[in-house]
Amino acid sequence: MDEQELTALRQRLGTWEEVADQVPEHHSRAAVAICLGPGMDGLGVLLMRRVEHPKDPWSGQISLPGGREEPEDASLSVTARRETLEEVGLDLGAEGPCEAEELGLLPPIQARSHGGFMDTTIVPFVHLLSEQPPTAPGPEATETFWLPLAQIRSGELDGHFPYEKADGGTVHLPCWDFEDRRIWGLTFRIVTELMHPKD
Repeated sequence: MDEQELTALRQRLGTWEEVADQVPEHHSRAAVAICLGPGMDGLGVLLMRRVEHPKDPWSGQISLPGGREEPEDASLSVTARRETLEEVGLDLGAEGPCEAEELGLLPPIQARSHGGFMDTTIVPFVHLLSEQPPTAPGPEATETFWLPLAQIRSGELDGHFPYEKADGGTVHLPCWDFEDRRIWGLTFRIVTELMHPKD
């Protein structure tokens, strides 16, 4: 992602005031952090693998750091930064290991699990980092890694896999296969929106 692409990204990202009406009042709210940092392979996005847990609808999957809004969170931006610190050990505030700028928000997205929609809306916050700082998995993650955006853009990671739905049917879903990791579902949708907006 060069300077021209970053400028275009800044221009299309929204603010909370612009997207707030897209979050249904009866939905619980969550936030994720899309952390973009330059590395040896160009700009990458920080991802994590979730721990296996029977109560987690995305148990064991690759995800962006993030989680549900807590009553003490002053805003969803705070939610995204708090969860990032808890899950991957990265402080996106002024005391963090590198410069981190919150560029804006992608459109809110309704959460899905096992093929069905949930009464939860997720707001993705995009952060631009000055580097790819060290990270450390918290209690909710088993690993963290940086996924190079150039490999997504080239199509070399593109794939499909059979997914068994709750009703017993099977569908073939798009994914990215990166090393021994499969990125699909919610994370795939959000990062795709980052790189290839529908509008």
